[in-house]
Amino acid sequence: MKIGNIEINGYAALAPMAGVADRAFRELCIEFGAAYVVTEMVSSKGLTMHDRKSDSLMLLGETEKPAAVQIFGCDPETMALAAKKAAETGSAAGIARPELLCPAGSPAAFDAAIDAGADAIYVGGTAFNARINAKNFTEEELREAIARAHAYGVKVYIAANTLVFDKEMSEFLRAAEGAYLAGADAFIVADLGAATQLKKYIPDVELHASTQLSGHSLDTAK
Repeated sequence: MKIGNIEINGYAALAPMAGVADRAFRELCIEFGAAYVVTEMVSSKGLTMHDRKSDSLMLLGETEKPAAVQIFGCDPETMALAAKKAAETGSAAGIARPELLCPAGSPAAFDAAIDAGADAIYVGGTAFNARINAKNFTEEELREAIARAHAYGVKVYIAANTLVFDKEMSEFLRAAEGAYLAGADAFIVADLGAATQLKKYIPDVELHASTQLSGHSLDTAK
């Protein structure tokens, strides 16, 4: 697997976990086979103000390569300076180009994300997503939204990140096909069984792992 120009040689990666993935935890995960790790969330403002705690959260051990620093903030200029600092210290191990991915729970929020400069937007349909309490998108609204996004060079990912029961699989695949034909760039999945069926149904579909996706064995990771 590759992220940018970084080759990751292995099956297991440590997901970003604020308040959990400190240096000791990351190094322990590497001992157990993690091929790629991510730091806790580091404040971009803290990094630019040379805050000692923020700087310490960004530091990586010798065994922590490849790795990425998870930076958060709301000001683009501050984020850029923080990313530059991470790259200059060698902490980011070459993974320095973030994708600005924004959620959109309605067409209005979708348009706002485009106007604000998002690289990609993730949305949910009327079912099979963990954002079901949002307004979300009808099939027609989704087609129109994807066309608008692509006109501005913005990608659209479909949140399909719930567990899918056997009796729901046909409906799930039909809904996914509709979004795929509408031009969706990828699907964010949490159910490995549903992801496997979706890949069989639409072989060239791009799948992204949801933060809800989990497994309990090396075979699952493979």
